[in-house]
Amino acid sequence: MRPVGSAPLTPLPDDWQRALAVVAHPDDAEYGIASAAARWTSEGRHVAYVLATRGEAGIDSYDPTSARSCARRRSGPERHSSA
Repeated sequence: MRPVGSAPLTPLPDDWQRALAVVAHPDDAEYGIASAAARWTSEGRHVAYVLATRGEAGIDSYDPTSARSCARRRSGPERHSSA
């Protein structure tokens, strides 16, 4: 159901082979476009991710001054899954 007054979404054209997803933090793409990216790659398309940060300040229980530790914890799974 669309919000009142909003325009319908335009379907994405199907005549492309490469996509670039630019996201702010590790795991943003997984929570935002994972299903679409899985479909596209299963169709033989190439989907690349660009992460703007390594998530240095993204875990509440980590001291932001220990940014390297937090960055490793957040970017490690991203690197593993993309391999």
